[in-house]
Amino acid sequence: MAPTENIAVEARRIVIAPARAVPAPSPDDPSDEELLRFLDGDMDEDERRAFAERLERSPYASARAQILADALADSGFDDPEPCD
Repeated sequence: MAPTENIAVEARRIVIAPARAVPAPSPDDPSDEELLRFLDGDMDEDERRAFAERLERSPYASARAQILADALADSGFDDPEPCD
């Protein structure tokens, strides 16, 4: 096998333009703590309903919630065991 030190390497930069605007956070978006409480079911019914409405109004927050839920599920935390 020939040494690779003399091989010319051409780097190409590919510009990717999103088809639509990427969501950005707003001042009303929930904190990480609120997202975790929602996903863990640690909110009472009224608080949960109000929080779900906030998620519906914010593509950024709903995307974060889905990403976090998927990450927790992939890590085995989708069905947490109760703490004693």
